[in-house]
Amino acid sequence: LDQRWGVITLAHYWEGGMYDTEAIDTQPFYGFGGALRVYLRYVAIPALRFDATYNLEADEIFYNFTLGFAM
Repeated sequence: LDQRWGVITLAHYWEGGMYDTEAIDTQPFYGFGGALRVYLRYVAIPALRFDATYNLEADEIFYNFTLGFAM
């Protein structure tokens, strides 16, 4: 992608931590993930982000999609 139009980024990461809610006791999570991020200059919603993370503790894949715009 020509940088005059925007930027595409591929990322990978390792994460870990703990979470809980009022209904769920404290649970550990850890695993690896990857992300595709697209930042475009000439559209109404210029930032798109998609993450997929594999939680080794739960043996599940979790997905996250984000839209962003300038204010």
